[in-house]
Order: sequence, then structure tokens, then C-alpha cells
Amino acid sequence: DKQIANQHFLALEQQGTSLQRAIARYGQGLVLLETLQFDGASKIFQQLVDQYPEQPQYLAALARTASEAKQYDKAHQLFATAVKKFPNNDAIKIEFTRSLLKSGQSQAAKEMLLTLSENQKNQPFYYELLAQIFAELKQAGESHRYTAEYYYAVGQTEEAITQVRLGKQENGVSYQLLAILNDRLNFFLSELEEQKAQRR
Repeated sequence: DKQIANQHFLALEQQGTSLQRAIARYGQGLVLLETLQFDGASKIFQQLVDQYPEQPQYLAALARTASEAKQYDKAHQLFATAVKKFPNNDAIKIEFTRSLLKSGQSQAAKEMLLTLSENQKNQPFYYELLAQIFAELKQAGESHRYTAEYYYAVGQTEEAITQVRLGKQENGVSYQLLAILNDRLNFFLSELEEQKAQRR
């Protein structure tokens, strides 16, 4: 219960070291954010950012609060600051990408997503976000391609095959994309055969 959680964090705030109190305030801020009390959350996170400028989670939470409140200009300034300050923090880049996408800045979202470290680029969420971005950019063939990769990454090979076939039927698919789709289709089909063979 959020009421109880808030009381718990309020009690913690009265005790412990300054760092423990900060963590309690952070928890309080998250409860406020979750209950859509953006002003209260923003105030807490701003104080924490001022007090602990080297802690990425506080700046990220402040940016997230602005984004949730649909104050996208403010959110994106904060996210940009956070990315500059913590360039290796993929979690912040992912949140920034989602916020850009929500505010209709699909091209900027794509550019931000592509800056993620390599080990993030084979995760299901990465393909899912790319699929969303390409759908927004009205590039349906590419959107189907990445939706297929998402389904394959979560173990749904038949769904992946369907998506590749849909992608191939789209108008204006480039020769290069068609070659990629055909290649993936062959790969997914042979994977499916193998999966079926193992079940026999």
C-alpha cells in the first residue's frame, strides 16, 4: 500500500546517516511519482540532485518526473544533461529514448537508442523500441523487421516468421531490406524446423 510505503519512508527520513536519509527521501519521491504527484516528486528529486550531483538515479528520476508530467522540453533537457554527465549509463539513455518517442520525436529517439552499448543491442526491449520508432517514422518494412527480431529474442519463432513475411509485402521496401528479410526468413524457418525436430 502506497500510504504505508510513504509512512515507512517518512519514518526512515528521521533517522540514520545522511545517505540513508537521502535513500528514504528518494523512496518517498518514487511513491509521489507513482501516485502522479509530480510537483512533490520533482521537489524531492531536485533537492537530491543538488545534494548528490554524482548520483545518476536522482537526475534520472527528476527527468522521468518531468516526462511523466508531459513537460517534455524540461524532461529532455534534464535527460540530455544526464547523458552528458553519465555517458556510460544505458538505463538513462533507454528512458530518454522512451520519452522522446512519447513526445513524437522519433528520429531523435532512434539516434539516442543507437548510442546504447553493444550488449544492450541484442535485448528484446531494444528490438521492440526500434520497431516502435520505425512505425512512427512510417517505415513499415523496418518496423516488421525489428518486431520479428523481438519475437525471436523472446522465443516466439513462428511470430517472427509472420512479421518477416508481412515486412516483405510492404510497399517501397528497398532491395537491401528485402535481402535482409529473406535472409532472416531462411534463418527463422530453419530454426523452427530444428525446434520441431527436438520436440519429436
